[in-house]
Amino acid sequence: MTKKTKAETKREAILAKSEEIIKAAPPAKRPNAGQPPAYETSLELSTAIEGYFIQCQERTRPFVTMTGKVVEVKSPAPLHITGLCCFLGISDETLNNYEKRGDDDENQQYFGSVITRAKKKCENYAVDQLFEGQKGNKADFVLKNNFRWEDKMKTDLSLEGNIIAQIHEGRRRAGLIEDE
Repeated sequence: MTKKTKAETKREAILAKSEEIIKAAPPAKRPNAGQPPAYETSLELSTAIEGYFIQCQERTRPFVTMTGKVVEVKSPAPLHITGLCCFLGISDETLNNYEKRGDDDENQQYFGSVITRAKKKCENYAVDQLFEGQKGNKADFVLKNNFRWEDKMKTDLSLEGNIIAQIHEGRRRAGLIEDE
């Protein structure tokens, strides 16, 4: 048996804690009707999010060697908002609502910052994929649809001076009309 590094031990602890938080999720006491929040504190949410990123980083896939032996090869999973929401057990709408909650310094709840940081990490992954330029890469689609990126083309439609005079001059130069 190989000795685990500190990083591996830390990863396992975070994954175990995030699974524990997700499974435990006690019902909240709220006067309003509706479903209780999945995460009561920003620490719970942050730990669960970190668990998602670690799970993606640690993903392995079977690979068949030249000799026919099947081995597990590390193959990090893509980071994306949909996968994050599935891991957390919440919808993307709930995630956005947590982000809109903002940061409440009085109660030490930093939901807005935690979600924004997670979304930026997913966006950064898509940008990296875009620059790698792999064939069939849909990172540009993801950036435009999930992170409000745009293709911009600047078109100058301003006209200077008298438009009639400019049209007349253009026709004269092209030989379409004779000089007067």
